[in-house]
Amino acid sequence: MNFALPENLDVKRIAMILLVSATVIYLDFTFGINKQWQAVKDLGPKISKQKQELDNLTQRLERMRGLGKRHIEIQQKALAKAKRMITEEEIPSLYQDIANIANKDDVKIEQIRPVKEPSKETKGARPGMTQPEQKFTALLINLDLSCDYHRLGQFISDLENDQVFLTVQDLKIYSQEPNPITQKATLLLRTYVKK
Repeated sequence: MNFALPENLDVKRIAMILLVSATVIYLDFTFGINKQWQAVKDLGPKISKQKQELDNLTQRLERMRGLGKRHIEIQQKALAKAKRMITEEEIPSLYQDIANIANKDDVKIEQIRPVKEPSKETKGARPGMTQPEQKFTALLINLDLSCDYHRLGQFISDLENDQVFLTVQDLKIYSQEPNPITQKATLLLRTYVKK
């Protein structure tokens, strides 16, 4: 098979077309593809940096979720330890709880009785004006006790750490002449009863 150029084509023209095509391919590779290749190379570090930031964000998000769970657990523990107010129906069981704590702490209760709190009049109230209705009423409990100082302190601590809200309003201690170790005490406790 013989390959011959047609006569009407000029060799100079073909050379010129080949030269221009090679130049275009070279310029395209040098300026176009090379820049695209460089851009792809530059994306590698940017992608790894973004991936690292995403990993850090994920870790921080997990820590925040953990803190949120811990916060909920702390709130639940605080609510479990929160003092509660009793209702009128629970007053006898409160007396029993006080007696149980006294038995545990080896404190002898000689007498337990409720005390009426004197009513307080609102200062500066105009005639005909009523006080706003309150949700709680105060209940005072007077205890006549017999025990030593250490047991009395433990008893008061256990009462104040009980789940029912109780505070010591007044405490009087009297020594007993025949037995100086055992003391007589009068303890006035305050709690609030839901209406």
